[in-house]
Amino acid sequence: MTTFNPLGPKLKIARANRHIENLKNLFETFICDNPNRIEIHENSDKKSFSVRGIFDRDLPPDTPTIIGDALHNLRAALDHLAAEAVRAGGCEPTRGICFPIHKCKSGFDGAVAGALKGAPQVFVDFVKRQKPHKEGGSAALYNLSKLDNLDKHMVLIPSISVVRLGGINVVGPDGTIRQAFGEIEICGGKGQKGALLLGGWPDCKLEPKGRPTFSVCFSKTGLVDGKNVVELLEELSAQVAEIVGGAIRLGI
Repeated sequence: MTTFNPLGPKLKIARANRHIENLKNLFETFICDNPNRIEIHENSDKKSFSVRGIFDRDLPPDTPTIIGDALHNLRAALDHLAAEAVRAGGCEPTRGICFPIHKCKSGFDGAVAGALKGAPQVFVDFVKRQKPHKEGGSAALYNLSKLDNLDKHMVLIPSISVVRLGGINVVGPDGTIRQAFGEIEICGGKGQKGALLLGGWPDCKLEPKGRPTFSVCFSKTGLVDGKNVVELLEELSAQVAEIVGGAIRLGI
């Protein structure tokens, strides 16, 4: 048997965190440095408005690759963890060794023995306690695994959504302000750019005022659409780091 070595997982997490910090700086710079305008259009239900932020330029073309690299390093940290556990158990990891993550619990139960073959039982039990399956377990770990896999087959291009407006003026047909609202939240939803739940003003238009707040979100993933990219990656990084830390404390 050999001593458990957490170097690989730690390096992968550190690399992912550098990518996440790069994304944070990239998004902040892009939003601050690029002229933008807000478009507000009444929806067919006559009860809400769609809100869209328009930028003169697109996000830098390498944005999806940075997102993908962050995801891959976080997923790889877990697989490194599994491989080190197998080495600590006195075996050499094969290509089938991995940190098993599945959609359903039955799939996980059927795969865990082979995925962690040779690892100490205390580590196998530890992995089971993480419940790395979407069904009745950790949807976050499932999303990490699926997003990492999606990145291998499609470009993860995020979208920029308006999440808050500095204020809204309701302007009548004659140009007079019928009502003025202060800072107002935009309601997001799956696949939506944003909705303003403010209807009941026939023949009026809405004019934004003040500085809007934007969020760079995942889009067209079918998993986490509308979720802030940096915030989600930070949450995933924290969860992976917690798992690695827990494995280290096992003392295998």
